[in-house]
Amino acid sequence: MTTTEVDRRAKAFSEQRPYLFAVAYRLLASAEDANDALQDAWLRFSTVDLESIESPRAYLVTIVTRLCLDVLRSARRRREEYVGVWLPEPVPSNEALPEELVEQTESASFAFMLLLERLNPVERAVLVLHDVFDYSHQEVGDAIGRSPAASRQALRRARKRLGGSKQVARRPSGHGRELVARFLEATRSGDVDQLARALASDVVLMSDGGGQVRAANRPLAGKGLVSRFLISMARMATTDTRIEEVGLNGQPATLAYEDGVLTNAFIFDASATAITAVYVVRNPDKLAGLASRTTVDTAF
Repeated sequence: MTTTEVDRRAKAFSEQRPYLFAVAYRLLASAEDANDALQDAWLRFSTVDLESIESPRAYLVTIVTRLCLDVLRSARRRREEYVGVWLPEPVPSNEALPEELVEQTESASFAFMLLLERLNPVERAVLVLHDVFDYSHQEVGDAIGRSPAASRQALRRARKRLGGSKQVARRPSGHGRELVARFLEATRSGDVDQLARALASDVVLMSDGGGQVRAANRPLAGKGLVSRFLISMARMATTDTRIEEVGLNGQPATLAYEDGVLTNAFIFDASATAITAVYVVRNPDKLAGLASRTTVDTAF
């Protein structure tokens, strides 16, 4: 293989990589696993004859989807054995939402990713490829190695499990920054009543420590319980705590660094008037990718 041929393959793969990561991340809910899948996809793609491929993107999406299906089948048992509440691995918004998906903030949100956990691997792949990435049933069937009819059937099952029709909505999130600012001010001051006013009456908090650090072992519901839990977390923080406002998964978020170490990622769902859900990722394994970056996207 000549240097020119290697360069052509590398360029073709590099051009598709952000898109492929977006596919793999929605299927696996893990940036680490998604990057592993992309590495395996590159190893396979690096030996293919480019002249025989009509569409590098379609070819690579098929490879990535099938690799992810293999991972999902083994991951189900790991999820069942997970200690405490399981949450996705958070990623910067610009990685979760490449240019072609920038308007589909809901498709990378924690709420949507948690809904996907109700599906079996094939249902998840079909719903993601069809409803998020707008592939036809013929294209989805090719990617998962099944017929278009099987793809349609899997999509019907997936939507029924999720309680509706097409689940992915396009929504603005401009109100999030002000609500997060109110949230941060209340937690810094320790004012439970002020914090409660920033939360919806039916707010839910989920905290993922992965059995490695302290976290709530079940979801908490209601502004009273959630606000008291958050204030207690703030009081346990060290004096050298730095808070950074960022965008994660297309949502407003904050990162908390204690003595220079990333210890918490807070991701928020918000209505026009209040925070409706708080996701607290504390598992060090799920924070490692964010901690390794010198900067994190601030847009949401």
